[in-house]
Amino acid sequence: MALAQIGQIVMMTTELGFIGHIGVEAVAAAALASKIYVLAFTFGSGLLAPAVQLAAEAYASDRAAPLPSSEPLSPITRTWASRPNG
Repeated sequence: MALAQIGQIVMMTTELGFIGHIGVEAVAAAALASKIYVLAFTFGSGLLAPAVQLAAEAYASDRAAPLPSSEPLSPITRTWASRPNG
């Protein structure tokens, strides 16, 4: 995990160096965009966190709605859909 953090810092530093060649306004725009992205990501994660809990509870208690058979299924969904109900 520490290696991923270090990699992220190195990548941000490199990007800042490239953007810095464009100009001060570009660096300011990149900083603002970064903050907006983090805010949106945090807000979205907070909205989705309860949905994951509810989906897990429904799956564990067999209350999950069956999937319609007419739609194509991904391998992960196909594995979930073929789970025995009982």
